[in-house]
Amino acid sequence: TTFSTTGGTVTPENTWSKDIEYWTGDRVCYNGKEYEAKWWTKDEQPDLSGPYGPWKEI
Repeated sequence: TTFSTTGGTVTPENTWSKDIEYWTGDRVCYNGKEYEAKWWTKDEQPDLSGPYGPWKEI
């Protein structure tokens, strides 16, 4: 299951989970911030991603 919210609003239902696969452009909410996947990722916490990781804060 993935949450594809490109062009939409991220809601609490789209909270990041380590058990879900995310694809390029998927958006999630984590610790009150919104992130977008830069490529496929699973089990990589958004706030620990850094500039070279799979998530970017938006």
